[in-house]
Amino acid sequence: MHRRQNACGGSEILGRVLLPVGFVDRSEERTRIGSAASPEQQAMLIGVAAPGVALFLTGLVLSSQPFRLNRTVVGATVLADVGRPLLAAAVVFALPIPAKTARMAILICAVPSGFFGILFAANYRLDSAVIGSMVVASTLFSAGALAATIALLFPS
Repeated sequence: MHRRQNACGGSEILGRVLLPVGFVDRSEERTRIGSAASPEQQAMLIGVAAPGVALFLTGLVLSSQPFRLNRTVVGATVLADVGRPLLAAAVVFALPIPAKTARMAILICAVPSGFFGILFAANYRLDSAVIGSMVVASTLFSAGALAATIALLFPS
């Protein structure tokens, strides 16, 4: 394969790797990944891929954690999956918020706990196994809690 020499004497491929993207000569044929897509299309692709990546990472992180069901885990799960939606309901009823927005806020608060708690626990040198157990318990408990929340918020 014949490679052209760039101004610095290196190959064109090496020059493209070493130069920031903003300095790539745009008059040449576009060879970068995603260069044919507009920024809006690229953002949409990232938005479509993000939930799947988050779910994969959650499974990856949780698979490394032992599951321990104790009073701390049960209490934190009930507080997260029942307390958060009830707190959101109290806030939206106290403030002049449109009904559709209020229902969505309560529903979002009923979603199970995410895995960021595990990362924060590891960062602050806390027992990440307890946090991981709470995420698993919250996910399992939310199957019923989320269904009940949806039934209450959207009765038709």
